[in-house]
Amino acid sequence: MIGHPMEIYDNLTIELAGDTLIEASAGTGKTYAIACLYLRLVVERGLLPENILVVTFTEAATKELRTRIRERLRSARDAFAGVADGDDFCVGLKNGSNNWWPGDAAALARIDMALQTFDCAAISTIHGFCSRALQENAFESGSLYETELVADQTDLLQSVADDFWRMSFFAADSPLLPIMLRKNWLPGAMVRFLRGKLSNPELEVVPLASREEMTRHCLQLDAAFRELAALWRVRRKEIAGILTGHEGLSRSRNNFHPDVVKGLLAAMDRYVAEGIPAGIFPGFEKFTTDFMADNSLKRAEPPRHAFFDRCGDLATLAGQAFIATKSGLFTFARHRLAELKADRAIRFYDDLLTDLFRALEGTSGE
Repeated sequence: MIGHPMEIYDNLTIELAGDTLIEASAGTGKTYAIACLYLRLVVERGLLPENILVVTFTEAATKELRTRIRERLRSARDAFAGVADGDDFCVGLKNGSNNWWPGDAAALARIDMALQTFDCAAISTIHGFCSRALQENAFESGSLYETELVADQTDLLQSVADDFWRMSFFAADSPLLPIMLRKNWLPGAMVRFLRGKLSNPELEVVPLASREEMTRHCLQLDAAFRELAALWRVRRKEIAGILTGHEGLSRSRNNFHPDVVKGLLAAMDRYVAEGIPAGIFPGFEKFTTDFMADNSLKRAEPPRHAFFDRCGDLATLAGQAFIATKSGLFTFARHRLAELKADRAIRFYDDLLTDLFRALEGTSGE
């Protein structure tokens, strides 16, 4: 742990109190170690199975742990009673390898009681433990008594994404729709974006945009487009001359080859004529100052023009509007998903952890 030197792990001498982080690779005996620690808690601390919490990740691992721990208790009882040979751990424990051995009689009595009550052992998956804790303390935790545990979130996330899409892009005036279509940001992509991001209530999204922020981005995009369109209408010939004749531009087949420039000019004509600020076409970035600087010949200065600067500004604003839309989706989804789960009385597995955390942190957490 931070601030403490690393020590070699020993089942017999490791402290049972406090917080301990144990690092172990696959096949190094983690299950055996857990069973040994469990036995020590029973023998040295006198704890019953219902007072010892053991959690793991899968049902299969839970089943194996339960079996191995029960076998550990039985083999230790036989070893301490002298009816069977114990392994090195049991021998060391009985011989006083640490200072916590309670004596043969007390050890046997504690193990017998643990075996008699082992059906009450709190050995489960992490989600299983959280579910049981919430159900047994439903009033204190504020949990609903009748909720369905759902493993797959896809249907609800799809409902959330569909609601956001209808709310944002089904209206007659949906200024950002062209950006969403160009980036293929349809409800299916929204579901993929949301997956795994809504389970942690402490997750902070930056920037966190509101509906007002999205509206502000649309207004800025519209203003930048008007400036760009005005320059194009007045100085189109001058701009076309730069693209076709400036010696600093690379005439590679992918950048400013004459055939490419012809298509770019036609695309800009259509863009300005249609008057849709978010309707940026493929190749629009080639009109920006930054792109020209990055794709100019080293021996010559890249071209400079106010129109290229305005194109760069508009491309930046379009990118910011897209980010704001993603942020707005997250904000909407966090609230809408909670509403849908409450309406349908369902929980996801992740909710078990967050609900228990909130309950423990609340006024009834004690």
